[in-house]
Amino acid sequence: MEQFKANAVALKAASLGENDRVLTLFTYERGLISARIKGVKKAQAKLKFAQEPFCFGEYMLYEGRGGYTVTGCVPIDLFYDLRADIERYAAGCVMLEYCAASLQEESPDPALFKLLLSCLSALCYGGAPDENALLYFLINALAVAGYRFDFSRCIACGRRLEQKVYIDLEQGGAWCLSCGGDVKKAISPAAYKSLKFMSEAELDRLSTISVGFKDASIALGVLIGFIESVAGVKIKSFGEYIKIKGK
Repeated sequence: MEQFKANAVALKAASLGENDRVLTLFTYERGLISARIKGVKKAQAKLKFAQEPFCFGEYMLYEGRGGYTVTGCVPIDLFYDLRADIERYAAGCVMLEYCAASLQEESPDPALFKLLLSCLSALCYGGAPDENALLYFLINALAVAGYRFDFSRCIACGRRLEQKVYIDLEQGGAWCLSCGGDVKKAISPAAYKSLKFMSEAELDRLSTISVGFKDASIALGVLIGFIESVAGVKIKSFGEYIKIKGK
């Protein structure tokens, strides 16, 4: 039995009983953990903020025989501005769901933790288009997981890619038309450039890159399809994000 502090982002919450919830927390120190937080359904609950998705804070946790319990939280950044923009909020939810789906219980991933916070900050405060921030996050999150893609040259012949290409993420990039005849995932030049731009972009320059949602959505779909195939999960919030953007 132990009490400790952990820097964490709340990814999601599920109801437990009449007044409690179970939080899924992405902690810097211990990775993904589930923790009970008591009484937060009550109107005047002091820790009500700590159950909200995107809450980044220093959580005080008690580890007992029944698991973890949240006993306190010092907020660092609640990313409240995301709640004022449904498109940015939806993009952020995809980032949170990716982390919840890809992380192992109690296996720290400091690189992904830092990437998540930096991308949420860019989404909330940096003025970057939400599709840019989401593309950047997914490409770099996959790189953290060991999937580094080269979208600059054909992975077979080495020729520079400029026209319509075949994407093959399992092989680590894209094929030119001459080499990719047996690969069926062909995408438009603009969608390909979206992947290429974001794979080479600097985070603080995302607001200066003009991609366009139509092309970015195709690129995002390619990445999400690959993630779902590798992880064996469905990123449900991505479908909601596309619906919201299409309205």
